[in-house]
Amino acid sequence: MLKISNISKEFGKNNKKVQALNHINLQVDKGEIVCILGHNGAGKTTLIKCISGLIIPTSGEITIDSESVIKNSNIPKNKVGAVLEGSRNIYYYLTPRENLKYFGLLNNLSKREIEERTEYYLNLFDLKNRENDMVKQFSRGMQQKVAIMVALMKEPDILLLDEPTLGLDIISSSIVKNIIKELSEKSNKTIMITTHDVRLIENLDSRVVFMKEGRLVKDDYLSNLKNIIGQEDTYELVITEQSFKRQMNELIETDYQVIDNRENLIIINTTSKKWIAQNIDSLDIININKKEYDFEAIYRRILEEGAINEKP
Repeated sequence: MLKISNISKEFGKNNKKVQALNHINLQVDKGEIVCILGHNGAGKTTLIKCISGLIIPTSGEITIDSESVIKNSNIPKNKVGAVLEGSRNIYYYLTPRENLKYFGLLNNLSKREIEERTEYYLNLFDLKNRENDMVKQFSRGMQQKVAIMVALMKEPDILLLDEPTLGLDIISSSIVKNIIKELSEKSNKTIMITTHDVRLIENLDSRVVFMKEGRLVKDDYLSNLKNIIGQEDTYELVITEQSFKRQMNELIETDYQVIDNRENLIIINTTSKKWIAQNIDSLDIININKKEYDFEAIYRRILEEGAINEKP
């Protein structure tokens, strides 16, 4: 089990202190998948690096199976595997098999362990037929698969993936999603993912943690978030700009939200049936469409509200 207790991290920048993490509390059980979301600069990658032992927090504690990551640097080395976005943890002029052997040796694995795990992951990631081709010849998606395989060679209890589908095409992204699911279900790996990929989150249907300005603002399962936030139906209205301007003084701004304005048409979102009924005669409505809440709407709403709702 991974337990993060009251973690904070400050960086010094131009004689000023920047609070990258602000009293984060989080507990992740074995075999659980957790997706971490937030705008750029929210603290997602800093949190991942603290867990992996690459950054020492300013205060707080991180434990894996009750052992301190901060006090004992061997804990993350032995129990955490990480694929960080923008960093190269594979060698492009080596083959997948050579990469796995090299990093297996770096992790002090025996010859037998290296051979067994290499065969297992080459088959699991469907790269057996390309095991002797140089990685530089691979697509971005295949290179990402090799990077994840390398992180898994030491068989870590926790796998950290920083934007694992960034820049991947639809097919490669789908393969990575399936691998993540399989690792969680069959290998019982704890997997933490930082991502902006809405499709990935919806496909995994996992626990979702929202971060904003270094703080944890929401922690819940995707199914619960859809049930809670999706109780309120949203209606999208397309109306003429002329009728909207004509009625502006009569409209109550809190009842609607202007989404778009183009070609003399205005698109409005509202959750109020009463508001629609009151204005249906005075507005030139071209179209009304009932919208189901999608995850992007959930994401925007939670980060805009920013209400603290941490799990104990």
